[in-house]
Amino acid sequence: MTKLKLNLNKKIDPEISNIFPGIGMPNETNGQAIAKIILQSNSTNEPNIYKLFDWALQLGKNELLELDEGDVKILRDWVVSHTELFLLIKTPVLRELDKLDFKEGKK
Repeated sequence: MTKLKLNLNKKIDPEISNIFPGIGMPNETNGQAIAKIILQSNSTNEPNIYKLFDWALQLGKNELLELDEGDVKILRDWVVSHTELFLLIKTPVLRELDKLDFKEGKK
């Protein structure tokens, strides 16, 4: 099964953080923000808890995630369904997921 690399190491836009204090930490990446939400979650009935935990550890260290199509669906569904994520973080993450092209095998 083809796996593509997902890079969520882009820093949260400092302009937005300045306009809306408290949304995103200075120098925090989108991946680190997602990792923080995953690790602070108290949902033990999450069907993909082990994958999410492992991804959170990788994202917290600014590592790239290697995802297959099923993984992309898991991560996309999680991002979309979690109201704790501000659009400031959700939107760039969803854009990066949309860039993954399994037919072309690139990203």
